[in-house]
Amino acid sequence: MAMLVAARPAAVSIVESLFGSEIEHIRESEGLMCKTALLMTGIFLGKGGKSTGVCNALEKGLFKEFDANPGDGGCQLRALALRDISNRDLSKECAELKAAMEKIKRVITSRYTSHKLPEESSSVFFDRELRVIQLSAEMEYLMHCHLLKVLRTPYQTLASGVVMTKTEMHKLTLFQPAADKIESDIRRAIVEESQVRTSFLSMERVRAEVDKITTLLPAELEIVTEMLSESHTHVFTADDRFRPKAFGCLFYAIKTLLQRLKEEQTLICLKGIVPKGREGVSLFLQSSARGAEFALIPGGAVIDTAQDVVVFEVVFNQTEAATREMLSARSFTEEALINASLENQFERGSTLESMEHESAIEEVLTHKAMAEGREIAFAIDHIYFDKLKHVRLS
Repeated sequence: MAMLVAARPAAVSIVESLFGSEIEHIRESEGLMCKTALLMTGIFLGKGGKSTGVCNALEKGLFKEFDANPGDGGCQLRALALRDISNRDLSKECAELKAAMEKIKRVITSRYTSHKLPEESSSVFFDRELRVIQLSAEMEYLMHCHLLKVLRTPYQTLASGVVMTKTEMHKLTLFQPAADKIESDIRRAIVEESQVRTSFLSMERVRAEVDKITTLLPAELEIVTEMLSESHTHVFTADDRFRPKAFGCLFYAIKTLLQRLKEEQTLICLKGIVPKGREGVSLFLQSSARGAEFALIPGGAVIDTAQDVVVFEVVFNQTEAATREMLSARSFTEEALINASLENQFERGSTLESMEHESAIEEVLTHKAMAEGREIAFAIDHIYFDKLKHVRLS
């Protein structure tokens, strides 16, 4: 099932993006307005050592703080989107937002703790002070990603060392203690709004990255463009109690990520996942020329830690030496696309036929066949973007 998404304005009201359909309910209730406004300020300003906050994370280049999990299987989309956003100058907007949030926090705290009735209604204050705050498309995306990153909670560690995560609504208190006094249905609606928006905004951003590709053959680029278009995006929910999210084709999302990283010559880190107590291995790759295949960086080479990196967290199937030999003989792009071909291409349980594109299905099947009769160098678990100096390699 596909659904077209209307073109979005260049800027969006912060409260409309964050609170969605609950906005009228929130603005009419003094207590609810105060508690949700304090939650909003916490998302941007952070809360001591409990949460970093959008502005602090952005200023310090802590892009792992935006590693959201909205349940769309789209970590590769966010890695690409955040790499692009990291190159945008958001310092002025960030400073203005911090000032606005500090002011709102002071005023709302006074209203919330006062025993006197406020001189103006919650709806008047809401419309004058909160509804008018606008976010750029980039800052809106960061807001939702950071919210979901803080709520991301480990719940199981597999024997391989892979950590499974889920979203825990109660962790909204890490932004603002008063959040636990917000009605559970309102909290749930805020979190769900963020999950849905993040999934759709991630697809918008990957389409923008497809438009930047210059090193694929026209026929090949046409397939990538088609498979990540709105008409081939699945809008799906496994449970009718929850709103559907956007699911893009995994194979072509990974292909877009790899192509853009080759074109921008962005560093890649293959970070090995290992059980607790064992030492992990990290390998680095980078394209030597725009659009060229990734080449392994020799062990011991000096790497500038200030540069961008896209981290592929993987379970290695061989020793470091054997993996290096394999990646020298076969391309990283091929290995990554084989990984992608072996997974559900959209939501869990989706079939190859749901791709509804003969040439695209054939390309996925070709890579799937490559896995037969040979050992795959690694299994990809997760992908994220950060600055290398912030990546823990051991």
